[in-house]
Amino acid sequence: MNPHTTSIGAVVFDIGGVLVRDVWEHLLLDPEKSVAAVCGLDMKEVADFAPALWRAFELRPCSETDTPEALERQYWERFRSRFPVSLSIDELIAMTDDFICPVAGMTALLESVAERGIPMAICSNNNEFWIRKQMQKAGLHRFFPEERVISSSRVGAVKDSPGFEMFRAVTGALGRLDGGTVFIDDRFENIVRCRAYGWTGIFFPQANSGGAGYLESLFERMGW
Repeated sequence: MNPHTTSIGAVVFDIGGVLVRDVWEHLLLDPEKSVAAVCGLDMKEVADFAPALWRAFELRPCSETDTPEALERQYWERFRSRFPVSLSIDELIAMTDDFICPVAGMTALLESVAERGIPMAICSNNNEFWIRKQMQKAGLHRFFPEERVISSSRVGAVKDSPGFEMFRAVTGALGRLDGGTVFIDDRFENIVRCRAYGWTGIFFPQANSGGAGYLESLFERMGW
């Protein structure tokens, strides 16, 4: 790689909805393939319950007893205690795996960023079991060393925390940069937060299949 002068010092990506298809909303609420649809559950009741279920695990790190596998089973145990579905925990986990796939065009974009020698990191509100599967199934470890994969479950804070803990952890992992940091996320409130921290924020159009091309055109304008 031959890094060249650029205004982009580093690129930081959210993972769910940007690099990999967002899991929990589609898994629980997709009108045709979600757990709610397959099991005939009331969509509104599931939608009301889902955020609390997510929050119960987004700040929980792994431990000797709480392995990623154990945490994932606990997640579905809580779901099944609220909704007595016929699917087993193993079947629900298998459904999860079907919802994890790379966002179109983003692998090629990551290759382009890497070829230019621009450092990259991940900054994601995420739980330990899904982020590991997302990294593995999308082949993201070849772009992001473990120390540059920053998740709320490991930091103990989320992106909208007033202390900017997530962004500070990314800054520490990236080190000194020549140029500014660009952050890409599919949730506008996170873009607002990163701008308050001093980064350049780009809102990723999750629902648009041309998101990767959109980013590439912006990077070109930024002189990458």
